[in-house]
Amino acid sequence: MVPIAIVTIALAFLAVEMIIQAVEARRGKDVYGFFTPDPPEKASQAPTNYSRMAASLDAFDIRPPANVFLHEGHTWAAVEKSGEAEIGVDPLARKAIGKIDGIELPKVGREVRRGEKLFSLRQGARAADFVSPIEGSVTEVNDSLDSGDWVCKVSPRNLSDDLKAMRIAEDGVRWIYSELSRLQEMVAMQMPRLQTVGVTMQDGGLALDNLLEALDDEAWQAFGEQFLNKS
Repeated sequence: MVPIAIVTIALAFLAVEMIIQAVEARRGKDVYGFFTPDPPEKASQAPTNYSRMAASLDAFDIRPPANVFLHEGHTWAAVEKSGEAEIGVDPLARKAIGKIDGIELPKVGREVRRGEKLFSLRQGARAADFVSPIEGSVTEVNDSLDSGDWVCKVSPRNLSDDLKAMRIAEDGVRWIYSELSRLQEMVAMQMPRLQTVGVTMQDGGLALDNLLEALDDEAWQAFGEQFLNKS
């Protein structure tokens, strides 16, 4: 009983520390540790707040391209010269989901509204549903499982209004960084429960790569509700 109590207390302290780190990071403070690269060796090398955010995202290979618009449901839209928009999954969600066994694609010609389910990524018996960042008609689909590919193309109907609700360039970097901190907070809140169902940590933390693949169905559902189900 004593070893179990010790482990429980240690996990409780770890969860509290992760939550504190997440809150401080969301306030723009320099916080290192879980999901965050180590600080530079010399204080004189410390980057500016934005540079630190960009460097952190680069370290995890989740910095969004500067020319894509990011939706709160973790999809992106890139407008082509033809006026059509390519739609894909942003790098944070793609990295966290990990292995993809299949894609449930919309039918060509389907009319879709912003915030409406557009496609799903399947991993075994589980699926992550992604909403459309824009309103319009599906003109083309892509069943490739490559991480950087677009999933479908949409001919937009109210593109100007839709783009105003999204983020791009520096604003997109800041938002992805805040979402990384929020993901840290979500995992920290569930850490004691995850330990009881056999989810293990490596070196005192969890890797961002394939994060959801390592977690249970309840954590997967929580990720969908808190990060993907956005209008």
